[in-house]
Amino acid sequence: MAVIDGMAGMILCVDAADRITLANRALVDYVGTPLARLKGKPVQELIEAGRDVLSEQLQQVRDSRESRRLQLQTYNAGGLSRLISWQISPAPDQQLWLLAQQSPQSAGLPPGGLVAASSTPEKDRRTQDFAFERSYFEAISDASSDAFISVDQQGKIVLFSMSAEMMFGRNAERVVGQHFTTLMAETHWAYLQERFEQLLAERDFRVPCNAREHVDCLRVNMDLFPAELAIKLVGPEDSMRVLMVVKDRSAQVAAERLLAKVETRYGMVMRATNEGIWEWDLTSGAVSVSIRLAQLLGYSQSELQDRVSRIPELLAPGDWARMRSALIAHLKGQQNFEVEVQARTWSGELRWVRFRGRSSRNDMGRTQWMAGSMADIHDRVLAEQALKEEEAYLEEMALELRRLSHRLLEVQEQERGHIARELHDEVGQSLTAAIINLQSEMQADTSFAYANEHLQQLNTILCQVRDMALDLRPSMLDDLGLESALQWLLDRQASAGQLRTYLNFTRFPNERLHHDLEITLYRLVQEALTNVIKHSGAERVWVSLVFDEGQVQLCVDDDGCGLGKQPHTAADARQHFGMAGMRERSMLVGGELEFSNGPKGGVRVFATLPMEPQAPSMEALRARS
Repeated sequence: MAVIDGMAGMILCVDAADRITLANRALVDYVGTPLARLKGKPVQELIEAGRDVLSEQLQQVRDSRESRRLQLQTYNAGGLSRLISWQISPAPDQQLWLLAQQSPQSAGLPPGGLVAASSTPEKDRRTQDFAFERSYFEAISDASSDAFISVDQQGKIVLFSMSAEMMFGRNAERVVGQHFTTLMAETHWAYLQERFEQLLAERDFRVPCNAREHVDCLRVNMDLFPAELAIKLVGPEDSMRVLMVVKDRSAQVAAERLLAKVETRYGMVMRATNEGIWEWDLTSGAVSVSIRLAQLLGYSQSELQDRVSRIPELLAPGDWARMRSALIAHLKGQQNFEVEVQARTWSGELRWVRFRGRSSRNDMGRTQWMAGSMADIHDRVLAEQALKEEEAYLEEMALELRRLSHRLLEVQEQERGHIARELHDEVGQSLTAAIINLQSEMQADTSFAYANEHLQQLNTILCQVRDMALDLRPSMLDDLGLESALQWLLDRQASAGQLRTYLNFTRFPNERLHHDLEITLYRLVQEALTNVIKHSGAERVWVSLVFDEGQVQLCVDDDGCGLGKQPHTAADARQHFGMAGMRERSMLVGGELEFSNGPKGGVRVFATLPMEPQAPSMEALRARS
C-alpha cells in the first residue's frame, strides 16, 4: 500500500464472488462504514441503481482481462447517492480493482479528509505476490493524471505508467532500461543522483511521499516543462524500488506568470494614479491598508494599521457620520460607495481625501468583503473653493455693474426729459416767437417772397426741435400713458419707413403701469422699429402686449428678411449693439428678451417682463455671461 501514500482517490478490491476484500480509507470515509463491516459485503450494495449492469461488467473484465470504466450512483455516508466514475481493472485470482475516477471534493467528501490506507491484512500476501502488486500499481497509476515511474537500485526505469507516456510523449518500451535522469534537465542530474543514492542508503520506508522538488523535465521533442517531483522508497528490501511521481506544472507556472504580470501592471497603474488601497473583511471585521495609503496620511503602514479600528478619530468632526451613511447605503445596494471627507494626518493636519469602494456578496446577497481606494484631493478641493470664492466675487461685481447700468439709464432718461423740456420750453418758444414776429413784418414788408422763405426755414427747424424732444422723452408717455405713446410711435415710424403697422394692446386693469416698466416697453418697441426700418426691408410690423399673471409679454413681428439673411454692412455692428442694449434694458427690470425668426418671415422680438420691476437674478446674470 505504500505506493498510494498521499493519494485521496477511493480504491476497493473484490474477490471472484464480487465481495469486498480490501478498501482504502477514502472509501471507508465516503460510505461511512468501518472496514471490518465492509469486508465480505457484496459491492453491489454500495450502488443505488444499475446493480445488474455492474455485475455484468465485473464478469466481462474477468473474462477479457481488460479494464473498463463505468459511472454509478454510489451511496455516501449520509444515505445519498452521487454519480461517480469507476475504473474496473483485473487482478490475479479473478479479483478486481475498482478505482474512483472523481476527486473527493466532487464526490461530496470533506476536503483533505481522505487518506489512503497504510496497511491492510492483505499486505503480506501482496508483498509475496509481485504480479499482484504490479497490477495494483498499474491500476492506480493509470487512474491518475500524475506520471508514475518506478526505478531500480541502479537508477534504471523499470515501469513507466500510461500517464507518464502522455506527459513526456515517450513510449514505455523505449524508456524502460534508461537512467531516470534522461527525463530531466541536465542542470538537475547531480542533485537528483545524490538524492537517489541518499534514499537508497537510508532504507527508510516510513518516509512519506510528501517532499516535492521543483525540476525541469524533458519531453520527447527536448522541450523543457516545469514539474513537481516526489520520491519514495517502496517494496521489500531484497527488491527495493524508488517510486517517482511527476506532476506537470506547466499550466500552474503559466498561471503564476500571468498573475505576476497582472500584479505588476496593477502596481504600475496604482502608482500612476497615486492612490492607496484598503480592504475590509466584514465577516471578521479586519481592515487592511496599503503602504501608499499610509504614506498619503504621513504614517507607516504598521502605525496606520493600529489606528484603523478607530476610524472616527482619523476624520474631521462630522465627517464620520457622512462616511457611515454612505457605507450603509452602499451595503444596502442603494448606491456606489464614494465619499469625500477630511482625514487627519500624522502631523494633525486635515486633508481632503476621496474614498471609493466596491463590495462582494455571497449567494444570500449579504456583503462579505469590500475593497477600494483612497485618493488625496486636497489641492483640488482648495482650488475649487478658491474658484467658488472668485466666482462669488465676480457675481458680486456683476451685480454692482448691473446696478450702475440701471442707475445710468435712469440718469439718461432724466437727462433726456430735461433736454426735451428745454427744447420744448426754451428753444421751441423762441422759434415760435420769431415766426410770429416774422409774420407781422411780412404784412408791412414788400419783400414777401424773401420773408416767406425764412418763415419756411423756421417752421422746419421748429418741427425738427419738436421731433428731437419727442425722441428724447415723449411727453405723451407721461401724460397719456403707454398705449397712446406706442400708437403715436407706430404712426410716426410708419410714415417715415413706409410701413403698415398693427398694435394689439390688451387692457391692463389698473390705470397705469410702473414708470420704469413703461419706459422699458416703449424703448424696446422704439429700438425694434428702428431695426426693422434700417435692416429688414419689411412692409408690415405687428406689435402686441399681453398682460397675464403678474407679467407682461411684448412681441414685435415683421415680414422682412429675418435673422441671418441681411447683407453684411457697416450697420450690422450697430444693429448688434442695439440688440445687446435691448437685452440689457430687459434684464435690468428682471425680464428676459429673445430674438428669433418669426412666423411672418421676418424677425420676432419677444420679451417677458415682470409687472413690478426688480433686480436681475443670479441665474439671469450667469446666462447673460
